[in-house]
Amino acid sequence: MDFPDSPAIGATVNNGISTWMWNGKQWERASAGAGGGGSGTDSASYRYLRASASNGGDGLSWSTAWNSLDDITLSAGQTVWMAAGTYPSSHLLPWSGTAGNPVTYKAATAGSHGTATGWNAATMAVDGAAGPVILNGGFNLNYDAPRQNITLDGQVRASLSSGHGIRCINGSYGDRAGIFAGGEVHNLTIRYVELGDPVSLNVGGNIDGIQGKGNGLLVEYCFVHDSDNKGADHGDGCQWIWGANLVFRFNLFRHCGQHIYMGEDTLGCQNVQIYYNVFDNRDSGSGGAAGWFLNPGGPTSGPVSGWTVYNNTVNLNGLGHSSYYVIYPANLPSLTLKNNAFYDVGVTEVGSTVHSFNGYDNASTGACSSIPTETGRLVAADLGFVSASTGDYRLTSGSPLRGVGTAVSLTMDILGNTVPAVPDIGAFQF
Repeated sequence: MDFPDSPAIGATVNNGISTWMWNGKQWERASAGAGGGGSGTDSASYRYLRASASNGGDGLSWSTAWNSLDDITLSAGQTVWMAAGTYPSSHLLPWSGTAGNPVTYKAATAGSHGTATGWNAATMAVDGAAGPVILNGGFNLNYDAPRQNITLDGQVRASLSSGHGIRCINGSYGDRAGIFAGGEVHNLTIRYVELGDPVSLNVGGNIDGIQGKGNGLLVEYCFVHDSDNKGADHGDGCQWIWGANLVFRFNLFRHCGQHIYMGEDTLGCQNVQIYYNVFDNRDSGSGGAAGWFLNPGGPTSGPVSGWTVYNNTVNLNGLGHSSYYVIYPANLPSLTLKNNAFYDVGVTEVGSTVHSFNGYDNASTGACSSIPTETGRLVAADLGFVSASTGDYRLTSGSPLRGVGTAVSLTMDILGNTVPAVPDIGAFQF
């Protein structure tokens, strides 16, 4: 039979003997799991990393896989599949992709990569029951020359706070960041990654989840936590020095000093979208030296423009009532806030933004202070969360946040639920 000349990526055909899939560059034999290939050979664009592999592997198959991040050499368009295991990270990863052909570090799951690739499913991340890919020492992209078009993809998560395919712990670069892109990285995608150390690790000092600078950052489906549990200094969930076209969506930020801190440079940060996330310092494990949700300007107050902050749920556990802020007061008129649910925070600075259709708790346990007047405002003694005390901000059937938001052209919530024409307020649609 004839193979189509210009198929869509992932298209398959069967020649009566086997099924073939188009990977974007060539036809390859498809396995039971999409993207797998056959007998460990796979596409020429694939490379392999396995912690238990022998030294000296060439990375071209699971049986000859690299066993260290320091062995990796990638070119534009190549993907390194990473089996579950712990990988100490002692050197930088300087490889760059091109537009449409990134270099990709991806957790190999049995569900996405298949098991007919020359290695046992038990070594695959998460759904192979082997646990995640652990980058002990973080993910270091610092380099003198700018890097670009890089993706770190864990592929899966079991819940907002568990089961992510990749974990970055014990950050060792820059200001101790789990992902460090301090040398300027453009078009960096981070998805399905857990960033944060358990309190028991007790690393000490600032531990930022993500730290860097550059244009085109996308952070999605991540769990960024415990940056602020390391002593008197605060660590930030994401500290991005300058850049444009930055997107944060479908993430859980928990126990961070400043959850998102941007613009510590005269260049500032422009065109930033923050939607359908949870920002949560819900217990006494937070607030070493700061505790606010969003700092858009940094101490130098670089230019801030084109910021949209939609459908987030924010609980700072009372930290916003005095010297803490839900938003740091810098260049606030350039922010638009809509459909956000605020619980137990101080919201004085919201009044200096473009704001409407936000929900504010005013009960004794979750009351917000300095609630501003706005179009579509919802103020209620009970916002109708399933359990704010345990961090479950899904909506109950009687929640007053249901069906009272305003359309902002978003189609999916933090759990993948469809957003109706008149959305609910907060990160969860009922």
